[in-house]
Amino acid sequence: NGTVTYRVTVTNPTGANVSTAYNLAITDALNPAELTLVAGSVEFPTSTGGVTGVFDTSTGNTVSFLVAAFPAGGTLTFTYRAEVLV
Repeated sequence: NGTVTYRVTVTNPTGANVSTAYNLAITDALNPAELTLVAGSVEFPTSTGGVTGVFDTSTGNTVSFLVAAFPAGGTLTFTYRAEVLV
Protein backbone atom coordinates (compact mmCIF):
# COMPACT_ATOMS: atom_id res chain seq x y z
CA ASN A 1 0.00 0.00 0.00
CA GLY A 2 1.00 3.65 -0.24
CA THR A 3 0.81 6.41 -2.80
CA VAL A 4 2.34 6.55 -6.26
CA THR A 5 2.83 9.53 -8.57
CA TYR A 6 2.22 9.20 -12.30
CA ARG A 7 3.65 11.58 -14.88
CA VAL A 8 2.08 11.08 -18.30
CA THR A 9 3.40 12.66 -21.49
CA VAL A 10 1.35 12.62 -24.70
CA THR A 11 2.93 13.65 -28.00
CA ASN A 12 1.79 14.16 -31.56
CA PRO A 13 4.87 13.35 -33.66
CA THR A 14 6.02 15.33 -36.65
CA GLY A 15 6.19 13.87 -40.11
CA ALA A 16 4.85 14.00 -43.64
CA ASN A 17 1.53 12.34 -42.78
CA VAL A 18 0.90 13.95 -39.38
CA SER A 19 -1.52 16.82 -38.86
CA THR A 20 -3.19 18.69 -36.00
CA ALA A 21 -5.63 16.64 -33.93
CA TYR A 22 -8.81 18.52 -32.99
CA ASN A 23 -11.25 17.93 -30.11
CA LEU A 24 -9.02 15.27 -28.60
CA ALA A 25 -9.94 13.38 -25.41
CA ILE A 26 -7.02 12.08 -23.33
CA THR A 27 -8.06 9.57 -20.65
CA ASP A 28 -6.27 7.47 -18.04
CA ALA A 29 -8.76 5.23 -16.22
CA LEU A 30 -7.45 3.71 -13.00
CA ASN A 31 -8.35 0.12 -12.10
CA PRO A 32 -10.57 0.58 -9.01
CA ALA A 33 -9.49 -2.82 -7.65
CA GLU A 34 -5.88 -1.61 -7.48
CA LEU A 35 -5.78 2.21 -7.36
CA THR A 36 -7.80 5.17 -6.12
CA LEU A 37 -7.19 8.64 -7.52
CA VAL A 38 -6.10 11.02 -4.75
CA ALA A 39 -8.63 13.88 -4.66
CA GLY A 40 -7.14 17.16 -5.81
CA SER A 41 -3.90 15.57 -7.05
CA VAL A 42 -4.40 16.10 -10.79
CA GLU A 43 -2.06 18.89 -11.84
CA PHE A 44 -3.12 21.00 -14.79
CA PRO A 45 -0.96 19.92 -17.70
CA THR A 46 1.96 21.76 -19.20
CA SER A 47 2.12 21.90 -22.97
CA THR A 48 4.50 22.84 -25.77
CA GLY A 49 4.27 23.07 -29.53
CA GLY A 50 1.05 25.05 -29.78
CA VAL A 51 -1.33 22.74 -27.86
CA THR A 52 -4.40 24.86 -27.02
CA GLY A 53 -7.78 24.69 -25.32
CA VAL A 54 -6.93 22.20 -22.56
CA PHE A 55 -9.72 21.45 -20.06
CA ASP A 56 -9.49 19.12 -17.06
CA THR A 57 -12.53 16.80 -17.10
CA SER A 58 -11.24 14.32 -14.49
CA THR A 59 -13.87 12.66 -12.33
CA GLY A 60 -14.06 9.68 -9.99
CA ASN A 61 -11.21 7.30 -10.75
CA THR A 62 -10.50 8.66 -14.24
CA VAL A 63 -7.99 11.34 -15.18
CA SER A 64 -9.07 13.05 -18.38
CA PHE A 65 -8.49 16.17 -20.43
CA LEU A 66 -10.15 17.63 -23.51
CA VAL A 67 -7.84 19.36 -25.96
CA ALA A 68 -9.12 21.74 -28.65
CA ALA A 69 -6.02 21.56 -30.88
CA PHE A 70 -2.96 19.30 -30.65
CA PRO A 71 -0.56 20.19 -33.48
CA ALA A 72 2.12 17.94 -34.92
CA GLY A 73 5.15 18.28 -32.66
CA GLY A 74 2.98 19.17 -29.67
CA THR A 75 3.44 17.69 -26.20
CA LEU A 76 1.15 17.60 -23.16
CA THR A 77 2.37 16.42 -19.74
CA PHE A 78 0.23 15.90 -16.65
CA THR A 79 0.84 14.48 -13.17
CA TYR A 80 -1.44 12.85 -10.60
CA ARG A 81 -1.25 10.67 -7.50
CA ALA A 82 -3.05 7.45 -6.70
CA GLU A 83 -3.39 5.37 -3.56
CA VAL A 84 -2.34 1.74 -4.03
CA LEU A 85 -4.98 -0.63 -2.68
CA VAL A 86 -3.22 -3.99 -3.17
